[in-house]
Amino acid sequence: MRKSRILILSITMLVLMFMFVLPAAAQLNYGSSPNSGSINLSAGFSPDPHTRAITSGGSVSVSALNLGSGCTGYATSAPDYRVNWSGTSSRLRFFFVANPGQTTTDTTMIVNMNNGQWRCNDDSAGTLNPSVDIANPGAGQYDIWIGSYSSGAFVSGTLYVTELSYDPANHP
Repeated sequence: MRKSRILILSITMLVLMFMFVLPAAAQLNYGSSPNSGSINLSAGFSPDPHTRAITSGGSVSVSALNLGSGCTGYATSAPDYRVNWSGTSSRLRFFFVANPGQTTTDTTMIVNMNNGQWRCNDDSAGTLNPSVDIANPGAGQYDIWIGSYSSGAFVSGTLYVTELSYDPANHP
């Protein structure tokens, strides 16, 4: 009887130790305040494209989260930027362009859409820059992460938000 109590007490202590000592797995947290702010945009917004300076990278391994096809790289837990979208449009395009001199470092994009689905991209338009197109975007919150393909890499550049047919390889 005494041995079983000791065993139960030992197991309970181990469980409690794991619950409080081990850190939670890193996640992308779309509930967090974005690192580089947010904007409210409506269909037909001007000027188009809207731009925001962003630095890629972080410690969260996006590949380990199994978010879907093309979701890779390393990003911060908080989104880099948030777009609150309204109105009717045939397309909403997000693309990132690395600053000159940093174009040899691969970046990725992760977007949590207004319906909770994930869209991701690594390379687009024959470049190492990512882009995500959303056909007929619904109203709501779109959270955007700019990741770095390699751990510990940080790339400064510009996030573009457009309804027009700008090509990330020939950005405005």
